[in-house]
Amino acid sequence: MVDASSSRNSFVRVARQIEFGPSGKTDIPALEIMSPEQAQPEVVNLVYLDPKKIFSSAVSKVDPLSQQRPKLKTRGSSQ
Repeated sequence: MVDASSSRNSFVRVARQIEFGPSGKTDIPALEIMSPEQAQPEVVNLVYLDPKKIFSSAVSKVDPLSQQRPKLKTRGSSQ
C-alpha cells in the first residue's frame, strides 16, 4: 500500500527489490513516494503520453516539463 498525500505534490516511483532465498533470486516490484526534488533527476528521462491516449481526468494532458521556466536576462548578456 502506498500512502501519498493529495494535498501536496508528490511522485510515485516504481522500483524493485531483490530478495535472495532458497529458491534463488526474486524481483519484487515496490512503490516509493518521492518529493518533487527527489524525482526531478529521473523525471527528465520520461516521455509523456499522447493526450489522445489519456482517459483519466487525474492525468494532466500537458507535459509539465515542456513549459520551461522563464529566464531573466541581464544587460550585456549574450544569450
